[in-house]
Amino acid sequence: MLSADDREIMRACMGVLYVSDDLRYESCLDILIDSLLRFEGVGLEMAGVYLGCDVDILSIPDCLDPYGFDMSFEYMGEYVVCSMAEGAKYIEEWCDREVVTDRGAVIEGCKKLVGLYGGMSDLTLSEMPGKCLSDMLVGSGLNEGDYIEVVVESLLRCEGVGLGMSGVYLGCDGNSEDIPAYLRCEKYKMSFDFAGEYVVCPMFVGACYIRDWCEKNVCCKGFNSRRGKIMGACNNLVRLYEGFDDARHGV
Repeated sequence: MLSADDREIMRACMGVLYVSDDLRYESCLDILIDSLLRFEGVGLEMAGVYLGCDVDILSIPDCLDPYGFDMSFEYMGEYVVCSMAEGAKYIEEWCDREVVTDRGAVIEGCKKLVGLYGGMSDLTLSEMPGKCLSDMLVGSGLNEGDYIEVVVESLLRCEGVGLGMSGVYLGCDGNSEDIPAYLRCEKYKMSFDFAGEYVVCPMFVGACYIRDWCEKNVCCKGFNSRRGKIMGACNNLVRLYEGFDDARHGV
């Protein structure tokens, strides 16, 4: 729960980003929202909004856990840490009250951000995605990382894949027999299934989760490691599934 003092720091931070140049009255809001949608924080001299899951680990401030999904608003040396879902919702509410210039584009961007960060928070609060991917990482006696590569490459073909107790499935799979019953009416959704339990999310949110999970869990094993190839495939998956993105269109 955000306190009154927290909201004052956040308000001051957003105010600086909204009027980033007193002479030209230019706003950084479009840059802020576009960057946050790419999981990148934005900082100015007096203020900044940062993410614990920033793709650039050097941009993560000490107040944030680099293995978490929290967010910070900083102003003049003071900061507030909150969940990404809570932070995105605050940005949307602030913009709805304060933004006049380019209002339509900013509000649309805020809706995308709320959908994306809310979906990511739901996944991180659930144990299913992590258990599912961990099981696939070491499943069936394959070398570590090998099956995750197969999973991502299958998803790039818009095909779900299952292994033993685990599976990652798509409602838009071309083979209807591979679509679980609970996804049949969810064409642009993805599910993480483990031991008979599952969690459903938008495809883009799921792709972002897989990329972040692989970044933290697929270890580098020397010069011949497949990590680079796996992370490249994860980035391609995020770009591809952005086109199927219900969450960022506020659906």
